[in-house]
Parts: sequence; C-alpha cells; structure tokens
Amino acid sequence: MTGLAGEDDFAFRVWDVGDGLPQNTVHAIAQTEDGYLWLGTDLGITRFDGVRFLNFGRDRLPGLPNKAIAHLHVDRQQRLWIITQDGHLGWLDKGKFKEVTWPDEIAVSPIWSFTEHEERFYLGLTKGGMLVLEDGHLRGESDFLETAVSHPLNLWADHSGVLWAGTVEGLRRHDQGKWQTALTESEIAFAFPPQRATPLLANTRGGVWVAAGNRLRKITQGMIQEDLALPWGTPQATRTLFSDRSGRLWIGAEGAGLHAFEPDGVSTFNMDNGLPSNHVLTLFEDREGNLWAGTDGGGLVRIRERRFKRVGPVEPLLNVPINSVVEDLTHDVWMATAGNGLIHWDGYRFHQVKGFEVTDIRSLIVDPSGIGWIGGEGIGVWKITPDGEDRIARFGHEILAGVEGENVRCLHRDRRGHLWVGMDDGLAVFKEGQRHLLTAWLGMENEGVTSIAEDGPNVWVGTTRGLFLIEPDRQRRLFDQPVFCLFVGPKEDVWAGLSRGVCRFHQGKTTVLASGSGFPDITIKSLLADAKGDLWAGTERGVFRCAYDDLVRLAEGQIDRVPSVLYDEEDGLTSLECSGYQPGSFISELGTLYVPTRRGLFRTEPEMEAEDATIPEPRIEEVWIDDTKSWDLAADASGPHAVTAPPGPRRISVGYTGIHLRAPEKVRFRYRLRGFREEWTEAGGRRMAEFQGLDPGRYELEIAAATHRGDWSERPARFSILVQPHVWQTWWFKALLALLLLGLGALLTQRVAMIRLRRQQFELEKVQAIARERTRIAEDMHDDLGARLTRIALIGEMAQSGAEEERIREMTGSAREAAASMDELVWAVNPKNDSLSRLASYLSGYVLEFCDTLAMPCQVDVPPILPEREVTGKLRHHLFLLVKELLNNVAKHASAKMVRFSLEMVDAELWMRLEDDGRGFDPKAKRGAGNGLEHLHSRLREFQGEATIRSADGGGTSVEIRVPLPHDDNSEPRHPGQLGG
Repeated sequence: MTGLAGEDDFAFRVWDVGDGLPQNTVHAIAQTEDGYLWLGTDLGITRFDGVRFLNFGRDRLPGLPNKAIAHLHVDRQQRLWIITQDGHLGWLDKGKFKEVTWPDEIAVSPIWSFTEHEERFYLGLTKGGMLVLEDGHLRGESDFLETAVSHPLNLWADHSGVLWAGTVEGLRRHDQGKWQTALTESEIAFAFPPQRATPLLANTRGGVWVAAGNRLRKITQGMIQEDLALPWGTPQATRTLFSDRSGRLWIGAEGAGLHAFEPDGVSTFNMDNGLPSNHVLTLFEDREGNLWAGTDGGGLVRIRERRFKRVGPVEPLLNVPINSVVEDLTHDVWMATAGNGLIHWDGYRFHQVKGFEVTDIRSLIVDPSGIGWIGGEGIGVWKITPDGEDRIARFGHEILAGVEGENVRCLHRDRRGHLWVGMDDGLAVFKEGQRHLLTAWLGMENEGVTSIAEDGPNVWVGTTRGLFLIEPDRQRRLFDQPVFCLFVGPKEDVWAGLSRGVCRFHQGKTTVLASGSGFPDITIKSLLADAKGDLWAGTERGVFRCAYDDLVRLAEGQIDRVPSVLYDEEDGLTSLECSGYQPGSFISELGTLYVPTRRGLFRTEPEMEAEDATIPEPRIEEVWIDDTKSWDLAADASGPHAVTAPPGPRRISVGYTGIHLRAPEKVRFRYRLRGFREEWTEAGGRRMAEFQGLDPGRYELEIAAATHRGDWSERPARFSILVQPHVWQTWWFKALLALLLLGLGALLTQRVAMIRLRRQQFELEKVQAIARERTRIAEDMHDDLGARLTRIALIGEMAQSGAEEERIREMTGSAREAAASMDELVWAVNPKNDSLSRLASYLSGYVLEFCDTLAMPCQVDVPPILPEREVTGKLRHHLFLLVKELLNNVAKHASAKMVRFSLEMVDAELWMRLEDDGRGFDPKAKRGAGNGLEHLHSRLREFQGEATIRSADGGGTSVEIRVPLPHDDNSEPRHPGQLGG
C-alpha cells in the first residue's frame, strides 16, 4: 500500500535576517570541503554551519571590489570561486580575495553563467559571448559563434563530461574541440522574448534537461525524449533548474515558486504552503542530500523529504487524536479516534464508518478471523462482524456482556483466543464467552489497565500504578511505577514504557535505563520492533529509534550510551505527542510503520535508506584571549596550531563547530583540556568553551562532536594553549630563588648552630663554675670548719680529767657528731662523687662502719663492677639520709642480730635493699607520732622512686628502694672498690 504523494512529502526550514543571515536575498550557494555552506547575497558572501552565519564583506575580504554576489563555485581543487554582479571574479585564498585580471582587450562585464570543464572554467556573459579561464588567465572563445550575440549565455557541463551552451539561437554542445548545434531555435520553440528565453540546463541520468519558454524537455543523445509543459500558465521566466541525486527535477520560477517533477506528478511549493518567497533564485544540494533554495526576499530555505508523512490531508476528519490503529486481513487501515469514531482507509480514500453512535474509541483490534473489537469511554466492548463486500456500509455489531458502559482503555486477543479487557478500574478476561473479573484477585485498587502483553504462557499487565505478571500457577506484582506500554522482545525479555524512559525485565532482573544513556528521559507510550531489528518508541515528544541489540547491551552494562535518533517536527511530525492507548503504533505486513498522534496519523518506511551517517567533524573557528581575538578561521584557514596567552589571570574562549546540516541543532559536543583536566566535559549543543585562571604551562585542548544518533567523531580537533608565566613564575627565576633560599638557609643554619654552640658553651661553663664552687665549698668546709671542730674535740679530751669532765665529754661528742655531719655534707656537695660507683662505695662503707660501732654483724652485697651513671649531689644526699634513717631505726627498735645491705642496677633503676632479723612490725598498724615511713616515701617521690616495705611481728624487716637513673650510652662499668662484710 502506498501513501499519498504531494506537497506534504517535503519539510521546509527557513533562515532569514532574524536568524543572523545578513540579507534576505540569496543569489548563490556552494559548499566547501570542510562542510560549510557559502551564500552569495547583495551584502557579500556568508559562511553557514547550520547554526551560525558569518558575513564576509569588504572588511573580511580585502580586495573584493563589489559586495553583491552573483555566483559561487567550488572547483576540483576545493577552491571557492566568487563572481560579483558587476563581473569581477576570483577565489578565496586563506581569507583573502585573489582576483583574476581581465584582459585589456576585453571589457569587464557581468557574468551570466560559470562552469568547470576539463580543467578549464567557462564563463557565459550577460550580453553574449564566452570567456575561458585557464591557468589563471582569461581569453575569449573565438570559435564559439559565427555571428556575435547580445543575449545571456547559459553554460553547463553534464555528468558525462559534455559541455552545453544555451543561447537564443539554439542549444549547442562542445564535441571534439568544436562547438556543434544540438537543437535549433525552431526545435526548442521559444515562446517568450529572446532576452527572457535563454535555456537553462540541468544534469539527469542519461541526458540533460532543458527549460526554455514554457516548455521542459529531456534530451538524450541529441534527441528530445520528453516534452512537458511547465505548470505555470502566465509568462514567468525559469530562474533555476536542478536535478537532485534521486533524479527528481526541481524548477524555480520567477514569481511562481518551486516545482518538483516526479514520474507520478508535479508538486508545487509557494507562499501558500510553506515557501517564504515565490521567487526562487538558486538551488543547491549538499553532501548530506539536503536541497537548499536561495530566494528573493525570503532568505535561505532547506528542503528535505519528510521522514514521516501524514496519512491523508489536514482536515477535521483526520486532524483529531488517533487513539489506536490496526490493519485488517486485506491490508486496509482502521483508525480509532477521539471524537470522529471509526475511520477506514483503503489506501486511496478515507471513510468515517456510520451506523452506530460511537465517537470516542480508545482501543481497536482485529482478530485472525477478521472480526473487529472496539472499546472506548463509556461504551464497554463492541464486537464488529464484516457483512458482505461493502464492509463500510453494512456490518453487524453486538455489545459484549459484562462490561457494558465501562471505560475501556486497551484490548488484547491472546494465542488461545481469549479476549482481555483493560478498564479504568480493573481487568477482565473472556474465556469461551464467560467473563472472569481479575481485579480483586490481582489486588488492584483504583488502577487503570494501560497495556497487556503475552510472553509464552505468561500474561503481563501494565497499570497506572505498576506491573503484574500472571503465570499459569500464580500472579505477582513486579513493579510500582506507572506503566504506559509493554513490548515482548526476541531475547526472552519484556520492556515497559515508563513516564521517564523504559524498564527491562529479564530472568528475574529489573533494569531501569538511566537518563543520559541515549534513551529519551520522557514518557514512552508505545514500543515495537521492525524487521531490521530496530526498536521504535512513540513518546510524548516524537518518535524514538535505536537498534534493539544496542538497547540490550545498554541494559546489560556493556555500553554506556545507545546510538539513537529522536524524530520531531523537522522530520515531518507536525504533531509530536503520540497516542497512549493500546494497540498504538504498528508495522503493517508491507513494512510501513504507522504512528497515531494527538493530531493525525503518520507513516514512515523503516526500510527507507538510513539517515546520512556522516559524523560531524569538529572544527575550531576562533580563539579569544580576554576580549581580543587571537585567531580566526575566516582569516587563517590553515587552522590554529597553538595560541599563546600572556602572563596574568586570563579568560581564554574557544569557539568551535561541527557541521551536520541535516540536524544542526542536534549536534552535541564535548571537550577536555589535557594538563588541566583529563575527563571529558559534556557541552551539549553549546559551541563555546571558556577557561579562566590557568596556571602557566602548555595545555592541549581536544574537541569532539557527535550526531543526534550519538556517534562521536574519531579524531577530535586539537590545538595547544601556552600560558606564559610572570618573571617570578619562570623556571630560571624559581631556580635562582631556590639557590638564594638555599644560601640563606645555610647561613641561618650556621647562625643557629653558632648560637646553640655558644649556649651549650655557656651552660657548660655555668656547670663547671657551679662544680668549681661546690668543690671550693667542700674543701673550705673540710679544711677550715672540720679542723676547728677537730681542735674542739681535742681540747675537750684533754680537759676530761678535770671537774667538768661530764660536760666536756658531751662537748666532745657533739663536736665529733658535727664533724661527721660535716663530712657527710662535704661528700654530698663534692661533684667528684656524682657517680654510681662513688655512691656505692660511700654507702657500703657507712653501713659497715655503723654496724661495727654497734658490734652487729653486717653483710654488704655490691656488684664488683657497676655501670657508669651520673648521680646528682641532691639524690646522693637523700639516698644517704634514707639509709642512715633506716639504720637508726634498726638500732633503736629492731633488736636485730644481723643486718644485710645490697645495691645493684636493674635495667635503668638503682635497687637498694636493707634487711634485718629483728622483731619486725605491722606496716598497716597505726603507730605513735612518728612519721618515718611518710618521710621515706616523700623523699622518693621527688625522684620518681618508690619503696617496698615487708615486715611482720617477729619476722624481721626488709626495705627495698628503687630509683630510676638516666642511661648514658657512653658509660663504662666502674669498679666500686673492694667491700668487706
């Protein structure tokens, strides 16, 4: 079944001064190798990338003598030739106009036509005659005509390499180096005045088209094969003639719009059906297959065959919401509408089915026997049985019992012939004429059924609140989000259309596709697959398409983005919101995809040649440093290799593009600045990247572009950014500063070391001075005070024989005690005794002497060799007093027969132990007013020492003293001397 051909088969997109076009009259169009379109206007030439216009007037093209452009041409060497309306010509060379000099013998005159043939350029002049441009030099073609002519000359080189010339005298061709007449004036049969009748030519397969007067002829091998009358009835001149790659012939006429000639008829476009101007001046087809028209006053027009075409004309019968669409056994199409009931299309005519008062139909299905079932708002389900050949006028129907008056949303006929009915408030299934209401069994509560699908023996039911799976032996709820449609995939998976994307159910796993994965983040209202394996989705914003296998890989995590396309207004969908009832979109047996929308039915051919697969090549157009343009593609087409930014915080802006003229607004970009950030930055459709505050150094900018299908360019555009440093940021300055700091550090270190050395020397001198003073005091006390006390004692001894014998004895004892105390004090303050070995010797001698005085046996255990430890005078004095006090306690209270004293180093502690075999005491018992034990502990706490006392009544006493001594790694063991017992 074929669709209706006509004006609706083509979509128009217009750009004018409001979009940036400098002037609304476009005389010429060409495309250079880099993909840019170049437009010739009355204000110069303009470069166009599908989104932005860049005007090249005299300010950008030095040497261009006239801004008004007549012709543009890209030659085999990819040079852009520019011909002004006053006859000057030249080419664009790295942003400059290189003009060709006219010979002195030939006056400069306007050029009517310009074509390239066999490495030469042929110029047809407005007032007749021909020029040949070869190796940069112009010359006249002397053997072109036997007689001079004064009318415009049209030149054309066809696909076969034949050069044609159309003049008022006939049609000529260049053959074997000579011009020969192909058709005479009488054979062409001009119908208009000669100045308006110059023939226009266009290539076609196997010949050339010639438009002259009001006739159009196809010439093959010198013979007229076709002779057609041009569609306009008034005397309008043909302005442009063009044959596109499909063989379709386009004619632009002065005041008569644009016409497309095809085998099945002619389509006319003018201001009544979308063309912005009835004056078409030039036509051009780009490498992507888009047709471009330059108009007089209407701007630039892109003409593209619609991917989606409306089924039927735009009229009240069809311009309504199409809720459901199906195909019957004879391939006719039936549409369920909201407001216009049931509409039938046999491929040629549309009919509104009469005979029953049903206007709002939501769902429509046809079973294998040809019986139709319809359901809608408040009508329940109707069964329609065709009756005879005229199915439109005569048919029988009956209302299905059990759901009368219900609001039916969807219908489904399963493989066993059971009819499933989804309603606004539940689900029912009819088996062998019996109704089974499943609402309560499923646990539905205020849920409308939106879709029903089969997966083998299982039935899937989507609702406004979730998804149910009905298996042969059980039922269960799988999902708690609104489901709009269901699709059973070929890989034993089920897909559900959601309010934001889709969800896949496969082998017990549920996968919701995240936004940004290439699948649209919008409501999905229908899902189906074509014979090629592409998945089609009707959405609230157009029709989405991707490969089903790619979608599976996306769901399984093998890829992170699916190549896809979303068709919209520019593809022919004048209504974007697709139907939300089941069955919605469907593919006919002949392969046509039908999409019901809120305003009509649209169709497309999935087998149609795929969209142009050209991936836009990213291209850098300009670079700005702050508010100054550093580089411009228009002035230097060789492209930037690097830009240099002066020192200081700068704003670097890079403008770029990617040319894809079929869908320029859907081109997406991403970039990364290596050396600053290695990850890609997604820029969407934005065509400017900005960087601020870059540290000094070299950076590499990469820019990539992708089509709306998500295919990224393999080679990104690259260039370097060099940010210069300030003087203090250069390497040599940093090295010099480092050396300076190193020198200052060395001086500072030396200074600190000298201060520390002087401080140590001062402390040492101070210590030595204290030691000398202690030595002097000890010597003075020993020599002077000791001598005096001794003398007192001697005098007392001599006086003992007198009357005062007892008093003198006391004086003598006191003097001797004073001398002993003085000896102890001198020993304590003398720095020569500040060692462990001297301490051990002194204490051992004192214990022996004390016990000897008491005639008490004594045992002293001291290691023969002790490590060298410094013992301060204060600590020695306190240790001596402790030992002295302990011995006095033994003498006064213990009644001991034996005393044992020991001294040793354990790790870093000095251990002393004094034991007796006396009567002992209870350490816990309260004793008199004495506080000897408290004095013992108090003395030791000052030196972080501790004492352990062990005693019991009748069991003797043991006092163990432990005092930490600092360790000296350089110490050597010392011999304390021979100690006896």
